[in-house]
Amino acid sequence: MRAVSGGWHSPNLQTIKERKQTTSKTRTAAAGGALCTNCTKPQKAMKSQENEVIEKILKKINQKVIFKYPGEEPDKIGILKDRFVFTSIENNGVPYWDVIDLIEFPDEEVEKEWMRISYYRKAKERLVWGGQTSITEPLSIWKTMLTKVISEKTWFKELLEESLKKSNIT
Repeated sequence: MRAVSGGWHSPNLQTIKERKQTTSKTRTAAAGGALCTNCTKPQKAMKSQENEVIEKILKKINQKVIFKYPGEEPDKIGILKDRFVFTSIENNGVPYWDVIDLIEFPDEEVEKEWMRISYYRKAKERLVWGGQTSITEPLSIWKTMLTKVISEKTWFKELLEESLKKSNIT
């Protein structure tokens, strides 16, 4: 795992077959101290608490995810294969963490890998999943959607170009 501009993710974003399971011990070691090296004691305590939250969020990797639908539509069951966590905003004293997940649905006939974007929030010392309002699509749909929005919306294309430049990927 490594820090990426305020976020944490597993280093393995290849195909599922190429992924190696990251142990909790490795994640803890990677997260500890990497966020702040010259912190004061209160800052270190805050970073330690934040690391604990991030660890808790990342512990969901390799666990089952279930999508429940209204009516008679059957549940969709998958495995959380990878997750990126980004420390987001604090709204009215409530901190948020954004997540981008890679989920494998073994029973899907056409496309097994899907991506979900959602968040966690921590109100009254309780970490709560905000996935009721997430978007989850097969990777091919994400690719099609992103390609289309880039070609139609200048503001989105500029956002991606600036992000790629800032990350030294281009």
